[in-house]
Amino acid sequence: MTTSQLNLRSYLRLARTLSLGFLLACAQATSFSTTVEAQTEIEGGGLLEQLAGDMGFDSFIAFDVTANEQFANQGVERHQIDSVRLTALRLRASAGDFTFLDRLEFFVEAEGQERVRIAHGGPFPAGQSAIELALDDVDLAPYAAAPAMDLKTVVQGRRPDQDITIDAGVDFLIDVNVSGAICGAVEDTQEDS
Repeated sequence: MTTSQLNLRSYLRLARTLSLGFLLACAQATSFSTTVEAQTEIEGGGLLEQLAGDMGFDSFIAFDVTANEQFANQGVERHQIDSVRLTALRLRASAGDFTFLDRLEFFVEAEGQERVRIAHGGPFPAGQSAIELALDDVDLAPYAAAPAMDLKTVVQGRRPDQDITIDAGVDFLIDVNVSGAICGAVEDTQEDS
């Protein structure tokens, strides 16, 4: 075998290896966490004043996961989302505890998607100004792929004895297909054809 034939075989082997690496890189998935926070005010009331409906976490309404800074820093786009899972939903009261709530549920909504419960809890033990809700196993990817997803609450209970502020923190684990700039360019070229 001549030197030129060996060089050609080496180049072909290298080309196959690079092509395989490129394909694997285009199919590579990664995951990262992001936290969304919101706050709501609940007016105190008398013992018989019922608290029902939505608690009014305005920051959770029309929430766009791709507009979140942690998501944007990953350099991925909405169509690259493979799955989105809720990993924690925490609430902290500025005063007192959560015994005024009998039941609290969080739901997710998005255009073209069914409303689904994602977290729930209650009744809550006395003396705890911070609680974590039980999570429902829901893949939020179809909701995150929409232009905006809404997180809404349904609450049953009575008004607290005094005005309180409730801070909420919601942690998401997002799995994305990191096809990278080169793979994205290939996809864009194919879409333009």
